Amino acid sequence: MKKTLTTIIIIIILGIGGAAWWYIKARGNTAEKNPENTGQSTQNNPAADNKTDTPWKIATATLPARPAQNSQPSNQNVFANEDFSFSYPDGWQSIPPQIGILAMLIKQNELITDPQAKKMNFQSYLSVSYSSSENNEKKQIIDAIKIQLRSLIPNITFSNEQSLSINKNDAYAMEMNLNQNSIDFHILMVLIWGKESDVWVLSFNTLESMWQGYAGTFGEISRSFIVK
Repeated sequence: MKKTLTTIIIIIILGIGGAAWWYIKARGNTAEKNPENTGQSTQNNPAADNKTDTPWKIATATLPARPAQNSQPSNQNVFANEDFSFSYPDGWQSIPPQIGILAMLIKQNELITDPQAKKMNFQSYLSVSYSSSENNEKKQIIDAIKIQLRSLIPNITFSNEQSLSINKNDAYAMEMNLNQNSIDFHILMVLIWGKESDVWVLSFNTLESMWQGYAGTFGEISRSFIVK
C-alpha cells in the first residue's frame, strides 16, 4: 500500500506546476521522441468518443458509448505503447515525462491570466502512471489516498466521486480542489484497474478558473483509455 500511495501522491503534489518546467527542458528534444509514443494522428479511432462539452461529473455518470452511426469524428491523436493507449484532441502535446510517470501531455498555446500561475509557467496537463494494488481492495486504496492527501494538503477537498467502467475495466474518478502558492487548482484523478494487480492512474490538472472549459476534454480522454 505504501508504494501505491507514494506513486500516486507524487503525481498529484509534485506534478503541480511541474509540467511546464519539464516542457521547457525537453522542448529541444521533442523531434527525437519515438513516433510510436508521440501523438499519431488518426481518424475514426474506435477507442475515442466525440468531443463533448458535457461537464465531467455528468459524463462519468453515463459514459456514453460512441454512436455506431451518424457520428462526425474529428481528427484524433493517439498515444500508444505496449501497455496502454489513449486518444487526445488537437492542441495537446506529448512531452517526455517526469520520473515515475509513463506519459505526459500539456495544453499548447494556453492563455493563462492568473498572475501567480503565469509566474510559475503553469500549463494544464495530463499524466499517466502505473502502480500496484498490492492485493488491497479498491476502497482501501481510495480511502488511503484521500487520508494521505488530506494530511499533506489540509485545504484539499474532494467531490464528484464515482465508480465507473472504462473499456470493461473497473475505474474510480474523483475531483479535487486545492490551493497551492495562492493558486486554485482543479484536479481530476481517474484510477483504472487492469490485469491482476495493475492500477493505472490518470491525473488531469488545470486551474479552477479553467476547469469548465476542459471538463469535456478530460472526460473524452479518460473514456478512450485502453489497457492492453
